[in-house]
Amino acid sequence: CANWNRDGLIRWLRTRPADVVVLQEVPPPIDKLLPKLGEAYPFSSRISSAGPRVQGVVEACQGMVVLSTFPIITATKFQPVATAWPALLASLQIDDATRVSLAVVHAADPIRADGLAARDAFLHYLAEHLDTIHSPLIVLGDFNASPFTPAFREFQARTGLQLSPWNPATYPTRMRTLGISIDHILVRD
Repeated sequence: CANWNRDGLIRWLRTRPADVVVLQEVPPPIDKLLPKLGEAYPFSSRISSAGPRVQGVVEACQGMVVLSTFPIITATKFQPVATAWPALLASLQIDDATRVSLAVVHAADPIRADGLAARDAFLHYLAEHLDTIHSPLIVLGDFNASPFTPAFREFQARTGLQLSPWNPATYPTRMRTLGISIDHILVRD
């Protein structure tokens, strides 16, 4: 959200060989530039914002975008807790026989008690929903929870999702490797 080098971001994305790119905290000015990536990423889906202001966070910075070289078959907003931020659920057609489900997460931050409750409830209901998905699954994003957080551990155990082997410290960014990991990539099948 604080990246105001919009043209630099677009140039950087054009040079990446990724098949799928997920962006979070995308403000409208950056979202408006993303169609310029249509040649590199012909398929996209987005959630523009979480809706009303939540926990003092400006709603304009809660956009989520999936850019893909693979067709996006379905994409829906999942918001089981009104006070929590939503997830973006998508299904990508990799080839004739392979469909992969994707869940982009931005859980509420636990700095205040209401945020903690919203995050934990969101993870509970998301796990419940992900249990119904039987295709290969990738869940990624800002969980606002370390791998040692009880709600995160319960989420992981219930869904059968495995953390990627690379789990860098991401918060606070100024601490670099001395921070904690609150952003994760998990996979199943």
